[in-house]
Amino acid sequence: MGTSEHSRLKVVVVSCNGIGMLVSTAARLAALRAQQIRPDRIIVWGAATLGVEYPRAVSDANSYPLILIDGCRPKCASGVYDEKVEKGIIKPSKVGGKVIGRIYIPEVCVKYGLSLKGEQRSRYSEKGMKVVEAIADEVIKLVDELIANYRGESSGQDEESSEQKKEPSC
Repeated sequence: MGTSEHSRLKVVVVSCNGIGMLVSTAARLAALRAQQIRPDRIIVWGAATLGVEYPRAVSDANSYPLILIDGCRPKCASGVYDEKVEKGIIKPSKVGGKVIGRIYIPEVCVKYGLSLKGEQRSRYSEKGMKVVEAIADEVIKLVDELIANYRGESSGQDEESSEQKKEPSC
């Protein structure tokens, strides 16, 4: 990948769109926080925009690698992506349309010993914002790793499976 191609490398972050759930608010806030940190590298779309096949969201999903943020057990961001691939709307290629990471919020909470219990969707406390920051950090790590790999500076870390047998809670 040449310098001009490298400078255009972006990642689409697709966040959970759950309504009325603490984890969906955390997903959206984290995606936006990650975009604030890497504004030239991250494009944010909600899962619903892919679900209704919004043209710009579909175009971005086919043009760039993706990170999916799922909030709860139905894993709707992943489900919408998988459905669009199955229907041929999203066509994974070497880079575009390919998922480089699936972040499941309850696993992030377990990993960092965090919780959203007692939070309110309309206003997160410092405790809730720690969850948001942890999720955003996971997104940023994936983005930075992808960029480093394109520069040939692989971090040497193996991709970890996000599947766990026991359902973690946040």
